Amino acid sequence: MPEMAGRLWRAVLAIGADPRDDPDLRDRKRLLVVAAVMVLPAGLIWGALYRAFDEPLAATIPWGYTSLSLASIAIFALNRRFPLFRLAQLSLILLLPFLLMLTLGGFEASSAIILWSLLCPFGALLFSEPREAPRWLIAFLGIVALGAVLQPLLRPDNALPEAVRFLFFVLNIATVSTVAFVLLFYFAVQREIALGKADGLLLNILPKVIAEKLKNESGIIADHFESASILFADVVDFTPLRPLSGPRRWSASSMASSRTSTDWWRRSASRRSRRSATATWSPPVSPPRARTTPGPSPCWRSRCATTAAGS
Repeated sequence: MPEMAGRLWRAVLAIGADPRDDPDLRDRKRLLVVAAVMVLPAGLIWGALYRAFDEPLAATIPWGYTSLSLASIAIFALNRRFPLFRLAQLSLILLLPFLLMLTLGGFEASSAIILWSLLCPFGALLFSEPREAPRWLIAFLGIVALGAVLQPLLRPDNALPEAVRFLFFVLNIATVSTVAFVLLFYFAVQREIALGKADGLLLNILPKVIAEKLKNESGIIADHFESASILFADVVDFTPLRPLSGPRRWSASSMASSRTSTDWWRRSASRRSRRSATATWSPPVSPPRARTTPGPSPCWRSRCATTAAGS
């Protein structure tokens, strides 16, 4: 059973996949397909409940949503045209709950079914460009305002018992909240994974200090040092040793040797610094006093000079 569920899940994620997709587009396709599949059971259940409580016209709208959504998923699996699939899904989730609200008699009589349309601007944030999301939000606010205008013209009541209306209030709020949370959670997890990969790639190339500057600052990164020590190292017998080990083993050995050399250089520099500090320190010396002992006489200096010339 778990293996069958795993194969089914992989098949759902493969809908509309294209080998040429970049990672961002591939994640958006998967997320939209998963969201569309998650909403399908709700359409079937909602339609069955409306039909059971003698609202056949209202039942056709959730069932119609399920049929149209399945058709759009099938078309997407064939043509892989993500913009068309995205437009179909966002339009369905925006308009059909609004039509269902009008059919049932307004905001209260429909148990706030219009909340399902709120998934449209949320989905636009995740599946389309950021500049397109405000348009879908304006469309949602527009149908809410239109529903408020049409409210006096709608029928005052429907065939649903009071207990069933309350049940639908609970289901609508809980289901819409769950779907929105799952979408945002999946997006947040994928974002963390992408950032982790980017940071790992950056840290494999640059030191952590430079990588942090690149992420947080703009402009040219340049540091000034008054003095620096440079170590030139060579590997003895590199040419005969190279064919004896593979690239991965040689790369690992080179990295280990580099770290060992760096640690040795740092310890050596630290010892030289301590020796230099010890050698250059001396206790304070009293200022020199004037000499009172007379120097050699001029005649003694002339004898020394004559002796040096004769020798």
